[in-house]
This record gives sequence, C-alpha cells and structure tokens, in this order.
Amino acid sequence: WTWEHQALVRARPVAGDEGLAQRFEAVRRQVLCLPRDADRLRKDVADMRQRIREGKGLPAHGFDLKLSPGGRVDVEFIAQYLVLAHAHAEPGLTEPRDTADILRLAGERGLLATDTAAALAEAFVALCALERRQTLDGAGSVVEPQRVAPQQAAISAAWRELIEG
Repeated sequence: WTWEHQALVRARPVAGDEGLAQRFEAVRRQVLCLPRDADRLRKDVADMRQRIREGKGLPAHGFDLKLSPGGRVDVEFIAQYLVLAHAHAEPGLTEPRDTADILRLAGERGLLATDTAAALAEAFVALCALERRQTLDGAGSVVEPQRVAPQQAAISAAWRELIEG
C-alpha cells in the first residue's frame, strides 16, 4: 500500500459537502500517521521510483526534469517518505500538501538538516519553474544537464542519504 499512501500525502478534497471532506481528512491523517517499518518503506519508495522510470523510460541525452535521477519525482518521493516515516511521531507533517512546504517543515522539526531541507525545497521550486517554462515554450521536459546540475546534485545526495541509506 505504500504507493497509495504516498498519493495520500498530497490528496485533498476538492468537491462535496463539508462533512464528507472532514471524514476524508480524518481517514487521510489516520493512515498517514500509522507507524511504518523504515527499512521496508525506503525499499518500497525506491522500488516505485524504479518502476516509474522503467515504465516511462529516460532520454538518451539530456536531463528529464521530472524523471531523471535527481529530478522532480525524486524530491516528491523524499517528501512523501518523510511524511510516511515520521508522521506517527510528528502528525503536523500531514498538514502541508506542497512538496516544498513538507521539506521545510521536516527541516524545522529536525527530520532533515535545515540546510538540506532548504536546498531540497529550493531545488524543487526551481525544477518546477523550469518545467513550466519548458512546457509553455513547447520545449518538453528534457534540458541540458548543466542547466540543473546544482539542483540535481542536491536532490541526488539527499536521495542517497535518506532512501538508499
């Protein structure tokens, strides 16, 4: 159920009555706050990332802003991992839905070094902004690797530390 629980990190009600939204939020928080085996969770998150890459494929040349190692999916998975691994002790982690906000909060709560949290949040925001520009320009999501080298390095280092452990 790891994949489904990862999806719950960002899930939010968008329509329906207030009572239904409140019940959804209660179930969401309950599920996200379940204690989990950290080793199993890391393996599940890493396996899911690999399955996505195998299913979508990577470009022969260039850096895919979303899918390449050190790209947007890796940052999102790191944030989701932090929520799933620590929300049982830090239920406030279930409140933010935005990846950058989750990372910042994890830094504030001592789950990540504050400089790592800030670097990951900044890298995520930068990759998203570049991806939007690329889309608006009709250029696709693949860029020259040097355009995102600092972001990719920060994300990859955090992935190795937190997920590959």
